[in-house]
This record gives sequence, structure tokens and C-alpha cells, in this order.
Amino acid sequence: MLRGVFGPSKAQLIRQMRSTDNRMALKAIEKLKANGWFRDGSLQGVELQGENLQGAALARANLEGATLQRANLSRAYLGETNLRSAAMQEVILRDANLRQVVLLAANLEGPI
Repeated sequence: MLRGVFGPSKAQLIRQMRSTDNRMALKAIEKLKANGWFRDGSLQGVELQGENLQGAALARANLEGATLQRANLSRAYLGETNLRSAAMQEVILRDANLRQVVLLAANLEGPI
């Protein structure tokens, strides 16, 4: 594997977003952005159920169809994020910035 030369792969970074270590998850998000994998559809349908993404800068991410049930998005910045058709039951959005977020057909059942 050429990881040392090129850094982690897209798949590795997406797995790291699921880390129980919030700092590791946030670093993975920044690397996904830096590689252009944030808006290109790479995160469509991503499974982030119950993940700790507190303080995540997810602005303009394409998370269409993502599973975010019970995820902690407290203090996350979701401005202009595409959450169309996302499963967001019981997601924690305390103090999250939802400016111009796309929630068309998203499932927001349960406490927010």
C-alpha cells in the first residue's frame, strides 16, 4: 500500500469519520475536504449512525441519503449541507448551525 506517500485512502478516511475519538473523526473530515471528496458524492449514503461529530465543519458536504441516526452533531456547522433523504432520527443538533441546509425528504423523527 502507498499510504506513506499519498496518505490515507478515501475509504480509510470515511472509516475514520466513524471513530469514537472525536478528534480523529474531525481530522478525517478535514482530509476529505482537502482531497475534494466532500462534495463530489463520495459521502452519499455514508453510515454515521450514533457517531460523535461534535463541532464538525460539514458545510457544503454532500451527505444525501446518509444515515445519521442518534449521531451527535452538537455545535456542528452544517451550512449549505445536502442532507436530502438522510436518516436523522434522534440526531443531536444542539447549537448546530443549519443555515441553508437541504433537508428535503430527510427523516427527522424523534427528539432533536
